[in-house]
Amino acid sequence: MGSLLERLSIRNKLWAMVLLFMAAIVVGSIIDVRTERDVLLGEKRMKTRHLVEAAHSLLAHYYELQKSGALTEETAKVQAIQALKALRYEKVEYFWINDFTTPVPKMIMHPIVPALDGKVLDAEKFNCATSMQAGIDGPVIDTGGKKNLFVAFDEVANQAGSGYVTYDWPKPKAGGGTTDALYPKLSYVMKFDGWNWLVGSGIYIDDVNQAVREQALRNLALVGMTGGLLLLLAGILARSITAPL
Repeated sequence: MGSLLERLSIRNKLWAMVLLFMAAIVVGSIIDVRTERDVLLGEKRMKTRHLVEAAHSLLAHYYELQKSGALTEETAKVQAIQALKALRYEKVEYFWINDFTTPVPKMIMHPIVPALDGKVLDAEKFNCATSMQAGIDGPVIDTGGKKNLFVAFDEVANQAGSGYVTYDWPKPKAGGGTTDALYPKLSYVMKFDGWNWLVGSGIYIDDVNQAVREQALRNLALVGMTGGLLLLLAGILARSITAPL
């Protein structure tokens, strides 16, 4: 009887050690996936912020020309708009300018859809903001995907001078037009006090989710193979120890 209890005790301890080790691997994999997502998203956030800061500096350049008397206010604004309209990065991404009209702002310049210029941005399709963050360190507020995109832009800019807004938006097609499907997008916006404008730009972040899914699948495969090997070795070890007893 004592020998049987001893064998069961050793076997249970072995299986407990295996389960604990597997749990540690699973936890480590989860942390790895979350870290991967945070790093990739952080890179996107920083890139978008730096690009918008550069666009903001461009507006400041023309505003200084106005202040110095080299340009009239109207000419400075026109030249600033034309300069910003021509800027592109990643071939398709752009900058826009809207105002702070309440309750819904107006578009000042949109390089891709110029028909929006001067229009109140209250169309139903703009009710798609999913989160907003005033400043770069403020709390992220879930907006439920129904808040007006441009209202959210103005709110974070009024609160902290700048901020992030996420939303779901179609992608441009290679041959023209846009996709029916919506993809997550991240925008950074800044308030330009000189002319009371808001300048911003957005970048798609669905590739972050794709990278995270791929990493999760790799980790899952690793956990499965490691777990199977551990179970096999534990079974062999348990028999080799308990058999003589």
